[in-house]
Amino acid sequence: MDKQATRNVRPLGLPNERGMTLIEIIVVITIIGILMAWLVGSIFKTAGQAKAGISEGKMKQAMATIALYQLKFNKLPSDLKSAGIDDDTDAWGQTLQFQVIDGGRRYEIRSLGADGKAGGTAGDADITVAGP
Repeated sequence: MDKQATRNVRPLGLPNERGMTLIEIIVVITIIGILMAWLVGSIFKTAGQAKAGISEGKMKQAMATIALYQLKFNKLPSDLKSAGIDDDTDAWGQTLQFQVIDGGRRYEIRSLGADGKAGGTAGDADITVAGP
């Protein structure tokens, strides 16, 4: 083989091939970080909405149990335990609040939401159901 021919043999790959610069790596990491922050925020928002739905469902089940108690005894129970409701907690683990109103003719069941305090907005908002 000719010496001139062996000198022109190049290694595999492009001759001007280079790696990513530090700036390019920082830009990619920043974009990935922004996407992850958005995704995590969406997941937590959805989880809070699911817990609110679970709590409302538990309160509606309690309403059905209270209706049966009311048919049987012709009065409202004094609390959820006396109505036969063993699990009187919402999805956040807080105790549901039961209150008889209008001179014993109606009642309310309330979950204090994610923060466990009265009032609040968005995920911390109270959830209330009222019975006849």
